[in-house]
Amino acid sequence: MLTKDALLFDLLAKGCLRQEQLKKSILVSYTREFDSFDAIDIFHIGEKWNREQRLFWSDPDGIERVGLGYVLRLTAAGENRVSSIAEQKKKLFNDAIIEKWDQGLSGGPLLFGGFSFDPDNQKTSLKWHSFGDATFVLPEILLTRTKENKSLLTINCLMTKDKKPYEEYKRLYEQIQHLKRPQRKLASLLEEDEWTSTEEHLDEWMISVKKAIDMIQSGTMQKIVLSRTMRVDRKVPYDIEAILKALVEHQASHYVFAFTMGESTFLGASPERLVKKQGTDIRSMCLAGTTTRGKTEEEDKEKAELLLRDQKNLQEHQWVVNMISQVLSSFCQSLVVPQSPSILKAGQVQHLCTPISGKLKEDKTILELVQALHPTPALGGYPQKEALQWIRELEVSDRGWYGSPVGWMDEHDDGEYIVAIRSCLIKNSTALLFAGCGLVSDSTVTEELKETRAKFKPIFSALGGLYD
Repeated sequence: MLTKDALLFDLLAKGCLRQEQLKKSILVSYTREFDSFDAIDIFHIGEKWNREQRLFWSDPDGIERVGLGYVLRLTAAGENRVSSIAEQKKKLFNDAIIEKWDQGLSGGPLLFGGFSFDPDNQKTSLKWHSFGDATFVLPEILLTRTKENKSLLTINCLMTKDKKPYEEYKRLYEQIQHLKRPQRKLASLLEEDEWTSTEEHLDEWMISVKKAIDMIQSGTMQKIVLSRTMRVDRKVPYDIEAILKALVEHQASHYVFAFTMGESTFLGASPERLVKKQGTDIRSMCLAGTTTRGKTEEEDKEKAELLLRDQKNLQEHQWVVNMISQVLSSFCQSLVVPQSPSILKAGQVQHLCTPISGKLKEDKTILELVQALHPTPALGGYPQKEALQWIRELEVSDRGWYGSPVGWMDEHDDGEYIVAIRSCLIKNSTALLFAGCGLVSDSTVTEELKETRAKFKPIFSALGGLYD
């Protein structure tokens, strides 16, 4: 537990002085080692602290992050949303006072957030109002467990003209003392047997799928990705911590995330990295082409081998490889692209997967890479511009942040973004689940319906449903 720390007070005092000199708000960020913690427990503590301002992030390398309270939000709208966020981020970190316990560890002030799939979508609903076209938050308290199994505490404070160093120090110190709590017993998701599920606008979606396939077969397009939604209502509010626990335990190879904005939480377990940047090193992942898992190890292997030979899925996958490779080659001095895909097993489904890595030509920001890569053919279609136009016309529901880049970034313009698939939006006792399918010339409505139902399964299972 954090003891009274003179360095924290000194940093706040320094921030106050700098604020007076520059006549602007100054970010003060302090990171130090912390006691071992349970990430789900800390996220639960945030419910009493400020249940509308908390976030969760874990990755396949075993790094976990929990953020409580938002010092500030960066927001933007429209086609210039990425550059606007980048400019706001730059201003935030200019003149900031940042002290890290160890520069080699993963501490420091991190901005978490994401973008809507399509800022030009005219179907935007009130369900996504608190998320907007682009929203990034800076947690007041950020707890990080590194892959070296070290625990870090980052404290962020925005010093304004009305804040006094000692008062802020005392407030922060008192809040941190509340981070230590006995572990609570999570609700059993499967004991709640009263819920209703509805595959929303199913008939309309199937008609849209048929139209899209007809267009592709006529040569108008090569690929269009259409998403759909399932609504699951319960008589009691959802237990977000229990859902996260289920996802972390059963989707260990995935990125598990939760962003609470106001009364709504967007959460999921995505297997798909969009891009990771650390200095000049970058990594991406091409993920397209899907089949279900087998009931036995032998059947599972057989399905994987069939997927590796399936021309429809191989073509769909190659479009993604081509697009991501082409985009990254313009940024990189060297790029490593495997000649053939491998299989990524992701819960109830398995995918064709091609990892890509490279070295940047010059220092670029993570947001520049995100803007260039989104949306890939895996979530939009091919060609990209035309596919987006048809998605706006054919889809009956609002994707919001589904299928979009979500992630984090630091003051050095490094970070990691994933594609927000296998996800849902939860508000009180209602959950809206999302799934999509890539349509090509030999797609069929029946098979695409089966694929989206398979993609609903990971989140539906975590909610407590029994989905066949």
